[in-house]
Amino acid sequence: AIRSLASYTDRLLETFVDFTITYNINIITGSMPQIIGEHMYNVGYLCRRDGSYERYEKLHITPAEGSAWGMKGGNQVKTMETDCGKIGVLICYDVEF
Repeated sequence: AIRSLASYTDRLLETFVDFTITYNINIITGSMPQIIGEHMYNVGYLCRRDGSYERYEKLHITPAEGSAWGMKGGNQVKTMETDCGKIGVLICYDVEF
């Protein structure tokens, strides 16, 4: 089921980018599954009002995400520039670390 959900991620990203331009806002998306090559990640996006975007990955996956879904953790904490200032985003379990 989670792999089926991942098929909607690109379409959701396009929709969020359209919203940022239409409504002149920045959007931090919720996280969603994304398949890259052979691996699946829990990712989110910072979508900027100018139509640009950056991807961030959940670093610390839960045991269930790894065993049930075969999800992989990311490997980078980063900050991202917006027209409102620099931000960082963490997904779920990452906040506890």
